[in-house]
Amino acid sequence: MGCYINPRGETKEDFLRREGRVISVNEAIAAPEGEYAVCLVHNGAFTAAAVAYDHHELAALTRAEDPRPKIWYMVPREKLLNVSDISQYDKKQQ
Repeated sequence: MGCYINPRGETKEDFLRREGRVISVNEAIAAPEGEYAVCLVHNGAFTAAAVAYDHHELAALTRAEDPRPKIWYMVPREKLLNVSDISQYDKKQQ
């Protein structure tokens, strides 16, 4: 199912604006050590913020046949710890 952010007391958008920086898809592909690309996906009635914690997740989020609007952010790993289950997914940090 993947890893998603779900901050308490604020929206995903507010969290990403405060803790992340907007990036391009190309920058998402080359995430530096200690940071993860997060894709804010607009699903019509709601948004989801998926963490691209490995190349499989990144490939799923960048499929050409997916027409949904997306905004990419780079977020430090430590900022994701309290708003997601990233510690269960991120193999490069173990």
